[in-house]
Amino acid sequence: MTRGPQAFQRSPIGPFMTHFKGKKKPLHTEKYSEDMPLSAKRYSQLLDAIRFYKPETIVETGTFNGGRAILMATVGFESRDTINYIGYDLFENASLQLDEIEFNSKPHNTLKVVRKRLQDFAEKFKRKGKIFNFRLTAGDTKETLQHPVTIDREDVKLGKLVINPSE
Repeated sequence: MTRGPQAFQRSPIGPFMTHFKGKKKPLHTEKYSEDMPLSAKRYSQLLDAIRFYKPETIVETGTFNGGRAILMATVGFESRDTINYIGYDLFENASLQLDEIEFNSKPHNTLKVVRKRLQDFAEKFKRKGKIFNFRLTAGDTKETLQHPVTIDREDVKLGKLVINPSE
């Protein structure tokens, strides 16, 4: 059994699950870490929501290596020529202590490597006549996002939607 808070302890299945945290995670400073598989149903639902609502701007908390940003933007390009992406993550500010608190099991990526990956993606789609604008913010969103996020019902009707896939 691993020490510290467990990923499943807040869940009804918590008493039946063990979270093996694994070894220390490397910090990817030259090239982004491998993409996580798209097996979780919530990720395909997220892409379905983008297809349905056709947002111009996508906001993501927990950018990881930028792979999900690329997937979401690629789906967004099915209905729009311009996608704006805003991503928040700890990047190199992540620590083993925060990993335990936030139940993170993924490796860490620096802001520099994720920015490069998204710049490469933007250039690729620029050649296809698409525009991918992005802004990455490093830090804990409890500090970097200083205002409450609200969704106005009228915004939802207009296709402006924020989805938190962790819920």
